[in-house]
Amino acid sequence: MITEERYFQMLLEEVEIQLGCKITSATECEKLSQELATNFSIQLTSQSIRRMYKLIKYDGGFNKHSLNCLSQYCYYQDYEDFKNKKSLNDLDRYFQFQHKDEFQNNFFQISEELCHQLIDSPQLLMNSLHQLLENPMARKYFMEHHPMRDLLCTPYILYFQEYLKHNNSHEAKLFAYGFLFHAAFLSSNDELMQLYYQKIVETPIGKDVFVIPAGRKYGIMLLYADKIGDENLFKNYFEEMKKARTFYLSQSESSVCSFEYMVLEELIYTQRKAEIQYLLENQTTQKYPDQSFVPEKRKISHQQVWLILSARAYQILGNHELSQSILSEINLEFLTIGWQKYYSIIYYYTLFPYSKQQRKISKKLSTLIVETKISYWQTKMEELANPKKIQASNISTPVLY
Repeated sequence: MITEERYFQMLLEEVEIQLGCKITSATECEKLSQELATNFSIQLTSQSIRRMYKLIKYDGGFNKHSLNCLSQYCYYQDYEDFKNKKSLNDLDRYFQFQHKDEFQNNFFQISEELCHQLIDSPQLLMNSLHQLLENPMARKYFMEHHPMRDLLCTPYILYFQEYLKHNNSHEAKLFAYGFLFHAAFLSSNDELMQLYYQKIVETPIGKDVFVIPAGRKYGIMLLYADKIGDENLFKNYFEEMKKARTFYLSQSESSVCSFEYMVLEELIYTQRKAEIQYLLENQTTQKYPDQSFVPEKRKISHQQVWLILSARAYQILGNHELSQSILSEINLEFLTIGWQKYYSIIYYYTLFPYSKQQRKISKKLSTLIVETKISYWQTKMEELANPKKIQASNISTPVLY
């Protein structure tokens, strides 16, 4: 990631290019100050410019006005706009090596760093959409390996729609439609939910589809059948899922995310105890390493997610002792960028009935729900606040404060 110091130096260099000379004395500083005032109606003293170029000894920071002035001189809206555009240019320099496998570790890390930038800047999130998704390596490493669940109920969802313009394989469709469905589900948008569910049903699995999107396909079909209350459809999908599971056993053994993991991720939004029990009892243990470019910290993050899913699953089953035991093993700090808020909500919601600090947890949940804009969890919070409205739960849930 570009540091603040590097951004500042890049801005000073671009100012010199715009001015047409190096700034090494008070003369150039005065020239720049006059040009700013005359041609740009920007007031910035030569003394301030001398400080920025270290022609006057100065150890303090520079205020936003000074940084914005120099950025506008270089035809950016402000300093934030300058940094946003430079961050993309920096990414492009890495992506020039589009077809060299030895750079895959760089791509994975760069994509993770970009996630940080996009989360911090809604403007960059939208400005980078088309440029990023036109790049094959960005589609692979930024989208497929770094889908940001925290932003599913924000304009970020447009990234999955743009992704589909460039990728039309069965695996790509299940990847994108899976997240589009989940965004609709979390936003309580029944019309879009039905649309994306149908797209997922129509997309077949096979040797060209990896275990993760395949598991998500069956998880979503089961979740949708449960939501509309179609028992026969649910039973049929579950039998299909069990057959597909055997096909993906070997892939599950080579992935930190098993087939059962992906199905369970959807079923924790239901009260399907028998099916949840089946997934827990038949979870495939990883025996072989993941793809080499996946860093160890990502694997640890996936393991934390499995613990969160398992804790919620055992809570649904009524095994509160085991649920609490699993919760005690979880460290939310290990969750990767773009996943932290999404899975923290599930964690705190599961923890709430067992905690003596319910007021504190309810505040954390409220903050996370506002930040993620997930209406599904807002509804669940209202149910917690009004226990009589809870339709099917074995948990004696204390009232929220």
